[in-house]
Amino acid sequence: MQLQRTLPLTEHLPQTGYYTFDVPHIHQSNIADVKKSIDAYLALIKTENIRHVLLNFSQTEVSVADETFRLVLNYLIIGLKYTEASRIARISVADAGREHIALAAFSQSAVLLHHHVQLGYFKSMHEAQRWLGSAPYKAR
Repeated sequence: MQLQRTLPLTEHLPQTGYYTFDVPHIHQSNIADVKKSIDAYLALIKTENIRHVLLNFSQTEVSVADETFRLVLNYLIIGLKYTEASRIARISVADAGREHIALAAFSQSAVLLHHHVQLGYFKSMHEAQRWLGSAPYKAR
């Protein structure tokens, strides 16, 4: 039996100033746990005044209806609006169909997020880390 990853796995690299959030698997049976994971991550970046955020969807399994997936993404995006994040890197969902939904949700979120937030979409952790590291990190 394989356990589902539902808690946020975060890594803070002080020299870079960003937190990585490994987005948990999203299944119908764990939507409440996914919400708790998102809430915990958002609270962490608010408390620490983190300005650069890396959202890693590369290992996330999604087995919910497309509309439910959109709702989860929108919940995360709306939560990010109320943080000090100024640069958000997102690593793609492995499933092409789900990636299309994620790309649309994050593209539409540009209106929701403050105009000063930069969004970057990447296929690998290395690309995302390089992009986040290319801008000076300034804690508030």
